[in-house]
Amino acid sequence: MTALAGQITAIVGPNGSGKSTLFRIAAGFELADRGTVSMNCGCPVVLSGKRIFEIARLGLGVSFQAPSIFSSLTAAENVLVASPDQLDDCGLEALFSVSRARSTEANAIELAVAALEAVGLRGRGMTLARELSIGEQKLLGLARVLEMKPSVLLLDEPLSGLHESMIPQITALLRVLASKEQRTVVVIEHDREWVDENCDALFELRAGHMVDHGEKSRGIIASTSSSSDG
Repeated sequence: MTALAGQITAIVGPNGSGKSTLFRIAAGFELADRGTVSMNCGCPVVLSGKRIFEIARLGLGVSFQAPSIFSSLTAAENVLVASPDQLDDCGLEALFSVSRARSTEANAIELAVAALEAVGLRGRGMTLARELSIGEQKLLGLARVLEMKPSVLLLDEPLSGLHESMIPQITALLRVLASKEQRTVVVIEHDREWVDENCDALFELRAGHMVDHGEKSRGIIASTSSSSDG
């Protein structure tokens, strides 16, 4: 199974087929029974066996169905925490007291606000994460991943729980990340109509095994197998 840079690759299959487990293995949260996970970082690097933070530093970002956020921090602070390298040794003070931030921290805050705007959270930077709606919290989780500047993004159902009006914006963002920024974007998604319209390739899993693979051809995803969910 290979996901290419510059493409949106979908992982599809019924509940319990191993889609989220695949992401957890790739990101280092679980160990595989067999096989290895590799990522091209200029040259192939085996991720299997590395720690979670080591994999993240290599450029792999993951967002699960339940967003990983700090409920007692503001949306902007949540994004800042995801990018500690933008703050100096005294920058933690700026995380919790934005008004006292110096120029370098102010720049980091501007970048955090930009990340929030990119996912549709304009004007929500000073809102506590726990006061955001479920859909907004999911968008905040995506903003946190984007702030890490990963070259590979694993997004577990990034559209679920979102208001219909937000889906086109997030879809366009994923396309920009893939086609314009040449990142590798892999999504778990159940909406096959959305997958056929927006993804360049797909892999179908059943009971932990890949049973089908398709690539974009003439506007639809052409399968290598005749099997279908119907």
